[in-house]
Amino acid sequence: MLDLAYNPVSNFYEAPIHLKAVGGIFIVDDFGRQQTPPQTVLNRWIIPLERKFDFLTLHTGKKFSIPFDQLVIFSTNIDPHKLADAAGLRRLYYKLHIPTPTASDYRRIFLNACDQVGIPFDEATFERFFRKYYVDRNVPPAGHHPKYLLDFIHSVCSYKGQPAAMNDDLLDGAWNNLHVV
Repeated sequence: MLDLAYNPVSNFYEAPIHLKAVGGIFIVDDFGRQQTPPQTVLNRWIIPLERKFDFLTLHTGKKFSIPFDQLVIFSTNIDPHKLADAAGLRRLYYKLHIPTPTASDYRRIFLNACDQVGIPFDEATFERFFRKYYVDRNVPPAGHHPKYLLDFIHSVCSYKGQPAAMNDDLLDGAWNNLHVV
């Protein structure tokens, strides 16, 4: 997907995905989980990341340069040292670690997700849920859980034709759907 795709029937090229992001943001989500090894992807982009231009090859073998002018973001939960060597990592100038949220952070994320989904927040239900699934089971909270859990609750309530609300049964169901038991 990082090279031109040529269709001989229509005599037409489709631009690679990173070229479509020129002048914008190119996000590689779950970096390290694609079929191509991450070191190979970074090796392919050594020149583009450093010099801000890339080379593409036509089906005839002719090469030409194009601007590589976009913000590239690699998102992963894999240790960066398992993804690339020092040379590859040095070309990624900014590396941000987003830690596991604290209990207080998680509560804030949950509150914001409640507002976004339109589900009234219930402190007692939240406290029971957090203790049961995170504290008692020693499971680290994840920042993506609240939105997923509340979207599930919203869907179930919508299906049943009832107002969306937080309760123990719905949170249990959402959790069990998130973590297959």
